[in-house]
Amino acid sequence: MKRNLLILLTLVLLSWCPDVRGQEVMPQTPLDPAQQQHHEDSISQALLAELQKRIEEMNDQRVVDSLTREFLEKQLAELRTVENIQKSDILDELRLIQEKQQQRLEDRKQYLDSLKQVAHGYPIYGVLNDTIALVYMRIGSYSAEERAKRISQRVETLYEEDFSPRDSLTLKNGDGYTDITFDDRIIMTVLENDALLHDYTTQEYSEVLSQAIRDSVLRAREENTVKNTIKRVLLVLLCIVLMVSLLKLVSIFFRWLRMRTADGRNRLFRDLKYKDYTFITVAQEAHLVSKGLIILQWVTIIMLFVVLVPIMFSIFPFTRGWSVDLFQTLWKPIENILLAIWHYLPNLINIIVIVVVIRYVIKLVHYIFDEIEQNKLKISGFHPDFAQPTFVIIRSLLIVFGLILVFPFLPGAGSEAFNAVSVFLGLLVSIGSSSAIANMIAGVVITYMRPFKIGDRIKIDGIVGDVTDKTMLVTKIRQITNEEVTIPNSKVLNSNTINYSALVETKGLILSVEGSFGYELPWRMIEEILLEAIGRCPDILPAPKPFVRQTEFRDYDVVYTVNGYTIEANQQARIYSEIRGHIQDVCRERDVEILSPTYHNMRDGNPRTVPPEYHKKEEKKERPVPKVRGEGNS
Repeated sequence: MKRNLLILLTLVLLSWCPDVRGQEVMPQTPLDPAQQQHHEDSISQALLAELQKRIEEMNDQRVVDSLTREFLEKQLAELRTVENIQKSDILDELRLIQEKQQQRLEDRKQYLDSLKQVAHGYPIYGVLNDTIALVYMRIGSYSAEERAKRISQRVETLYEEDFSPRDSLTLKNGDGYTDITFDDRIIMTVLENDALLHDYTTQEYSEVLSQAIRDSVLRAREENTVKNTIKRVLLVLLCIVLMVSLLKLVSIFFRWLRMRTADGRNRLFRDLKYKDYTFITVAQEAHLVSKGLIILQWVTIIMLFVVLVPIMFSIFPFTRGWSVDLFQTLWKPIENILLAIWHYLPNLINIIVIVVVIRYVIKLVHYIFDEIEQNKLKISGFHPDFAQPTFVIIRSLLIVFGLILVFPFLPGAGSEAFNAVSVFLGLLVSIGSSSAIANMIAGVVITYMRPFKIGDRIKIDGIVGDVTDKTMLVTKIRQITNEEVTIPNSKVLNSNTINYSALVETKGLILSVEGSFGYELPWRMIEEILLEAIGRCPDILPAPKPFVRQTEFRDYDVVYTVNGYTIEANQQARIYSEIRGHIQDVCRERDVEILSPTYHNMRDGNPRTVPPEYHKKEEKKERPVPKVRGEGNS
């Protein structure tokens, strides 16, 4: 009876104590922080902890049920045959424990499958860096990563101790675990949970791992023989010769392609042009193709290195790990670029759609304003002159709107560097372009004020000339001396503008020429002379008729202005010169001198200013010169 009570007490204690069996004999090594961070980022720690806790509880319950079953089996053996009722109860209890164990085994397998999906498996490496198995479960305070690392070190120790084919690894079974040993040293402890993760029993999985460890060590010994080492050296030399030969062939091939392109460029290429405008000439096309061949040559060389260099490193067992790392180093940037392009395709499609829509909207707007400019479409209060400037404004707004829509889809649009560059450019534009913005606003205002148009003869701030160009920023004027003056629109807006061509087609432009004559000359005769002179100019319109005005009485003379209408506003200088020339001709024909008062007072017997050929031929004798004073001014 005392023995039975002792067994029951042991069962109770075991049901409350954690499983401390199975801790492999190895010092605790702290985890690498980078690996620990990677491990925590790759799995859900909360779910992993819960699953491991459930599995440990099942292990504890398995131990309790095992001891209970052992206790009941001993008690059953001690019972006499006559005690059938008590024996039947014990058998029922044993059957119930068996069913619970079976159900618990299935539940544990499900939990282990879930754990395998969540947890990260750490590889057990052989001598040749080959993976023998993956470790998912921890033992006590030792993590799965520490277990894998220690087992890898022990496998390497087997190789260093001249492990041979005749040597064998032994298996020692325990309650829920199996030890793989060599010379009484534990190489690895296989838990029942490790076996269930791979759908094996503990014994079967231990045998599989034992054979895998043996094969890994023996394969390493075979790989490192002298014969194989010589073969690998020869293979490396062959790879080097092959690489040099391929590089030479690539260089020769691309050099030949560039020579063929240069020699036959006139036969292979044509000017890329539209109507009379040439976008790319034959020489430019040949140059672009030559540059493209150089880039393709370097891409080919890089691909050869990506393929052949890892192959050379993979020949020797101890450099095979380098081969994988090197290939990943060379291929990773290319892979990242390709993946980035692939992941960016949806955004690129969005950008293309936005650009296409904005482009066709701009075309539609351009068509509408082109119809308005050609006076095919008439809108009340909207002049045809407004069409082109308004289109430019709307096009700019549409482009800005399109950029706003495209901005979120640009690569790195949300990064801090991109935002900083955007802010910096915004500050540059706002600080450095205040005058430009003022000119742009003035250009818009001038457009809708319509003070002049291209081709008009105007006068701005003392500058007279024909308008040759109007932009959003400046106005260009060509003077009569063919000097082009560029005036900022802000200055045009703040200055008085005289437009000589605005009313030419409807009312004409009045040209006025001023002249002064003495009081002794009849004013009717002067008016007749001036009207006859201006009438001889072909650019002066006969209707409305020219007219003369007496504008001022001065001390020695009277000021007259002769006025005539013309539609040639851009020929003012020439017409003024012709009018003055005709005035001189008519005055000499009428024997009238045009003299300034100062010259008249100082004559004192000087000859007349009228040339002799204008004198009348019928005069037989010299007659007195009439005293005529006059001053010609423009």
